[in-house]
Amino acid sequence: MAFTVKSSSYYSSENAEKLLGNESTYIVGLQIETQYEYKDDKRTDKVIGYQIWIATDTHNPFKVKFLPDDKPDLSEFNIGEKIAFDKLEAIQIKSNAYFRATGIHKA
Repeated sequence: MAFTVKSSSYYSSENAEKLLGNESTYIVGLQIETQYEYKDDKRTDKVIGYQIWIATDTHNPFKVKFLPDDKPDLSEFNIGEKIAFDKLEAIQIKSNAYFRATGIHKA
């Protein structure tokens, strides 16, 4: 099932609610992906965020982004575990949905 919400131009908790509703979220990867800034098509050492993989009962795995000051600690989680987020927000650009949060905890 694809995410279906009218495109928006900003992150908001309302967008996340429209996209996910009351669906349960599960962690599907324990590897944190680091995002780096690029200048002139070259990677710098500046970290601009972190991403983790999650899924719901009706959506294939997708990423949730965390800003550098909000790096998640996944050491207490197991794959498939039900999770919840602090300040989950979403933005939809065309047919792509992007999520970000400030924290993660067991549901």
